[in-house]
Amino acid sequence: MKKLAHSQSGAVLIVVIVLIAILSATVAYTTKNTLQGGQQIRNERDYLLAYQAAHAALWDAERDLALNPGQALPNAACIRGPGFRSTPADLNNPNASPQFTSNCLAGQCLSASAVWASAGPANNGVPWWPVSKGGQWSAMNAASAMAAQCETFTGSIPLGTFTGTPAFKGVKRQPDYLIELMRPASTLPDASLGGNYTCQTPAVDCLVFKITARGFGSSLTSEVLLQSMVTLQMGAPMTDPQRILRRQFREIPGMRSDL
Repeated sequence: MKKLAHSQSGAVLIVVIVLIAILSATVAYTTKNTLQGGQQIRNERDYLLAYQAAHAALWDAERDLALNPGQALPNAACIRGPGFRSTPADLNNPNASPQFTSNCLAGQCLSASAVWASAGPANNGVPWWPVSKGGQWSAMNAASAMAAQCETFTGSIPLGTFTGTPAFKGVKRQPDYLIELMRPASTLPDASLGGNYTCQTPAVDCLVFKITARGFGSSLTSEVLLQSMVTLQMGAPMTDPQRILRRQFREIPGMRSDL
């Protein structure tokens, strides 16, 4: 009897150990899934924050484009002077447009056709590419830092610099944008957005621009780049709803501007 009881207690001990092992493995698996699920939720939340910030910069750029020369908006750190909002004839003149430059003076860019033709892994790209590949993204983090260099800075424009838009809350870095003048207006050298873009009512004062905006989440590792093609009727009244129109829109997946 004693031998049988000892044998039974040994069997019970083995069963208990197996059950504890199974329970421990279940708890570990559940904990891991919970942590991974929490991380995925945080990542998704950070992506959405970066997306919203980039979209805010996209709208800010369109508002910037619609400004008239010398127009001052409340709380704006800078004003678009006449030298940065010239006449439509100047903008359509390939020998003019000093306010749209290859180094993106005051955030306004103009790339030569040769740059588009040669852009690739072995060459520098266009303004919205990563900085290491010829991109023109600025290190400036806020509109308030631009006041002393409104007409001399190069690279991207922090949110609200020319429009007075309040800072975007909850992000590691303020969103910013670049404005590219596409010329001629009837042809789009960069086919990535598809097709050609012309104004609804072709005219000498109708121009096509590409806007690239980037936004960040609560960390710099969360970055979203958005692009839009817009047409601008420069001679139209500010109240004209057709003055500036967004023709195309896309997200650039996997692009990091700091690489």
